[in-house]
Amino acid sequence: MPHLGDDRYDAELRAETARFAAAVRDADPAQPVPTCPAWTLVQLTAHVGFGHRWAAVIVERRATGPVPASCDSTGSPAKTSSTWPATRSPTRWSFGPATPRSLA
Repeated sequence: MPHLGDDRYDAELRAETARFAAAVRDADPAQPVPTCPAWTLVQLTAHVGFGHRWAAVIVERRATGPVPASCDSTGSPAKTSSTWPATRSPTRWSFGPATPRSLA
């Protein structure tokens, strides 16, 4: 499988996040999600947001090992900014058999 560059991953993540935001912006938060049985749109949106904040903590900390889901002292994901381009380093922890994953 060919390796995509960091800029491509960044662009795709931003584009898909914008698509998701547009899709839920005016929708009923209590609407059931057909592909996620027993979930409402508000639950799915919270889940996606949690995942994004957790991933941002991994990037910002330059983590080379797993980061627990409770990422800050309050037990919830830390509030983060989009600092991916400014914090690139040779490796980051990620899911999969080859961790930490080389970003080079």
